[in-house]
Amino acid sequence: MTKQIEDIEHLEAYLTDKYDVFVTFAVGEINACSEIDKIITINSRQHPENRLYSLLHEAGHIILHEDYEYTKLFPKIIYQPFKRRVSQISAVDVVRNEVLAWEVGHELAHCLGIDINESKWNNMRKKCLYEYCKWAAGEK
Repeated sequence: MTKQIEDIEHLEAYLTDKYDVFVTFAVGEINACSEIDKIITINSRQHPENRLYSLLHEAGHIILHEDYEYTKLFPKIIYQPFKRRVSQISAVDVVRNEVLAWEVGHELAHCLGIDINESKWNNMRKKCLYEYCKWAAGEK
């Protein structure tokens, strides 16, 4: 078993124990989080390291929802934003939420003793955030 697989299992157990979150891995799933339903889905076709980073990011969403004043942080947030047109204010809150979820996920890795390759983490974060920025600007 690789270190990343062990870290994924550790992180999954932490999320289940502390937040009562159900994590599922499946081929063709999108990396996503339903904070209200407490479900995280991860695409299992990703390399284990990317799966770990995706799970950390989605865990960041859960932590923001459970441990912070979510509606004060993101007063205009909407769920499933890609399925409809949204206001600029809502788009900004979605992007802010994505940025903070990456930051909280990174902090969680540190707290749980999960090693992160900073260069790979940063590249994955930038790529994902860029897609949200394009969407918010109406390019997607």
